[in-house]
Amino acid sequence: LTFRGGKGVATGAGVMLAIAPGPALIAVLVWIGLLVLLGRSSVASLVAAGAMVVAVVLLQPAVLPVAGLLAVGVGATHTGNLRRLVDGTEAPVITPIRRGGVPAAADPAELLRRGPAGAGATPAGWGREE
Repeated sequence: LTFRGGKGVATGAGVMLAIAPGPALIAVLVWIGLLVLLGRSSVASLVAAGAMVVAVVLLQPAVLPVAGLLAVGVGATHTGNLRRLVDGTEAPVITPIRRGGVPAAADPAELLRRGPAGAGATPAGWGREE
């Protein structure tokens, strides 16, 4: 994983865990679920920020100004990610779970054949010796 961002979202989550633990835990679960399903932290962060606001309105409306400000901040700092999502160039941070089970490439023999780059360009001495 090569994270270049996420510090703002993590800090906001920490603040919300301190002042509104219930809504914060809901948002964290939304973030984890979307990250696993989609593989894109930016989408997970944006939707979790929205879920946080909804959960705060329902469970702890007194902290709505803080949750709203954090959600606006998350949205404002993810404009580049939104642009890349629309363009189709936003890279996933993890391999998302696909329906239909484990992909065929998870077969150990297939992984060895593909090599570390995953494209069949196996370096000398890596994999099967001939």
